Order: sequence, then structure tokens, then C-alpha cells
Amino acid sequence: MTGAGPGSVGTPGRGRSLYVYAAMALFIAGSSAPIPLLPLYGELLDLPPDRVALLFGSYLATMVLSLGLSSIPAAQAKPRLTLSIALVGSLVSDVFFLAGTEPALLTGRILTGFSVGFGLGAGATLAVLLRGEHGRSIAATMTMVAGFTGILGSALLADLTPWPTTAPFVVHGVATILVLVLVSLSTMPTALAPTIRSERRPHSDIVPPELTGTDIQRGDAVPPEPNVRPSRTAVVASVAVGILAWSIGNAVVGLAPTIVRDSLRSDSLLVASLVAVLVAGFGIAGQYSMPLSRSRLSVTVAALCLTAGTLCVAVGISIGQVPIILAGGALTGAGQGAGYRLGMLASTRGLPPQMHGARTSLYAGVAYVSAAASVQIGGALMTGFDQAGLQLFLAVFLVPVTYLLAMCFFGQWRPVAPA
Repeated sequence: MTGAGPGSVGTPGRGRSLYVYAAMALFIAGSSAPIPLLPLYGELLDLPPDRVALLFGSYLATMVLSLGLSSIPAAQAKPRLTLSIALVGSLVSDVFFLAGTEPALLTGRILTGFSVGFGLGAGATLAVLLRGEHGRSIAATMTMVAGFTGILGSALLADLTPWPTTAPFVVHGVATILVLVLVSLSTMPTALAPTIRSERRPHSDIVPPELTGTDIQRGDAVPPEPNVRPSRTAVVASVAVGILAWSIGNAVVGLAPTIVRDSLRSDSLLVASLVAVLVAGFGIAGQYSMPLSRSRLSVTVAALCLTAGTLCVAVGISIGQVPIILAGGALTGAGQGAGYRLGMLASTRGLPPQMHGARTSLYAGVAYVSAAASVQIGGALMTGFDQAGLQLFLAVFLVPVTYLLAMCFFGQWRPVAPA
């Protein structure tokens, strides 16, 4: 079956592709599992906010490096081997999380970043080989849902079991072992066929964590008319709102749960992580809510959601009202999902299909670097100024978002006909 194309794979291909989808979902769920536990890590290990932020942001930073390395020919040529190695790496990261010390947690997060980057790349390649473009679409949906499930499931296990810092990783580790065995024993393409390898189809269209450029996977991107190109304002605003959305959303997910836990003085990690759950859940909905053909309206709505969400989180922190913070998380999530997807569309618009993967990786890399830096800066401000530090940090984001809104209302958005 090594050289078989997706069209030649029948029902057995569907069965094998389920193992690939499960592996990809486990990568994302595993990367999301520590998020609800961050406030508890800070409490148990007596970590200041900037070091808690480092536990969150280190994964984002290593993700950028792994996205670049996963495009090397050796990783592309043997996707099954790459997927298996990534699963082993994910399993080892669970062991580090079980150790529970700060160095072990940091090592686990870094290893998770590499495992997710390589694993999703290899999984996307196998999904296409086994099921064609439909496989890519299913894989993208699985990774989005897995991010939400990973946060919620980890919080529930932490609250409902006597082992809050170990139960999520034991469950994830056992599931990873099972999927690793299934992937190893199943008959899958072990390497790309020469014709596919020569085309070097980019496999990094699926970009973690759960918010991806689904226009590519679902095939709903509308090619631009041959004699018309989008205005510079439209492209810049769309890409900018995507990068800002990813930065703001990750800052809220990484930093707000600690404040919610302190404000409520509650031991429930599920309650503390509700803001992260809302960002992830509404982020999925946000991706599917914006009309692709009306970029000006979509960017405006995404920017307004980010503005309202940021204000709600900042005001909720100021007056100690958790429901307002949660409402801000929902609005931020909607803006994040819509904004990131719009930026992905703009970054690849007008390019030939073979260049989509490289441009997608570049866009995702910039977004992840921006998000990692944002989380770390926010954590440092919280260390120095407590809750007021996060309020100041969120207020700074309102400046570029306000400028984006000005571009939406007053900029030139009409398509430009080339001379």
C-alpha cells in the first residue's frame, strides 16, 4: 500500500485513517491539558506569574521551531515514522508532567511543542494519502475539537479525582500508548510515493492548536478573479487581525485563569479554567461564522469582538466580577477564531496551491511568536503589578485593534485591477 493513492483506498483506508485522526487529536488534547492546571502549579510550586506564563509560552515558542523543522524532506518522506516518533515524544512529555517539578514541567512543555509540530505535519500527510482532501478536512475538525476537549477534560479530571496534577496525564498517556500500538501495527504508507514526494505538497496546512486555516482544509476558499486583486488595506488588516487575535486569545487563556481562581478563592480548577474553555469553544464557532466573500465586514466584526472581549476581561478584573471576565473570554474566543482564519485566508490569497503550505507556516510562525511574547510580557507585568499588570497589558492591545477598526471604516477596501 506504500505507493497507493487516496483514491485506491477503500473502507480499510477509512479504518486506518481513524488511527491518524486519533493521534492528531491526542497531540492537541495533550498540549491543552496543562492549561487548567497552571493556577495550581503556581500555587503548589510557589511560582510568580511570569514563570507560570513561561510554562504556557514555552510550548508556543517551540511550536514555531517544530513547524519549520517538520518541513524538511526527511520528515515529509516518512510520515508514518515521524508520526510514531512524535507519539513517543508526547508520551515522554506526560512522564515529565507526572514528575511535577518546575524543570520537569518546562521540559514537558517544550517536548510537547516539538511533538505537536512534527506529529500534526505527519498526520496531515497520512490523512491525505489515506483519504484525499476529505481526510485533511476531517483532521482539521478533529484538532479543533480536541483543543476544547483537552482543556475541559483536564479540568474535570483535576476536580473529580484525588490526583489533580497526575490524572489528566495518566489518561492521556494510556490513550497515547494505545494509539501508538495501533499505528505501529496497522498497514499504512510508510513513505511518500516518488510522484507525491517530487510534488512536495506542503503538509503544514493544519496548524495547531485548535484554530487552523480551515479555508484550505475545507476547500471553501474562493480563488480571486484573474484580473482583480484585493486592496493592500484588506490584506494588511486581515493578517493583522489574525495575529492580534492569536496573541490576545492566548494571553487570556494563559493568564486569566489564575486571576479568576484568586478572585473566587475557589479550589475548583474547572471554574478557574472556564474562561479558557470559553475562548476555545467560541473560537471554534468563530471560524465558521464569518462570510468569506465580505472581508471588510468579517474583519470589522472580529476586531469588535476582540475589543469588547478585551474590555470585558479588563473591567471584570478591575471590579472583581467573574461573569464579566467569562463574557470577555467568549467574545475574545469568537474574535480569535474568526480573526485567525481571516488572516490565514489573506496570507494565501492569490498564491498557487503548492505555495499555501509554506505561507501558512510563515503566518502561523509569526502568530505563535507574537502569542508567546505576549503571554510572557503579560506574566512579567502581573509579577510586577499583580492584577493591574494584566489590565495594563490588555489595554495596550486596544491601540492596534482601534487602528484596525479605523482601517475597516475609513480604508480603501475595493479590489484593485492590475495595470
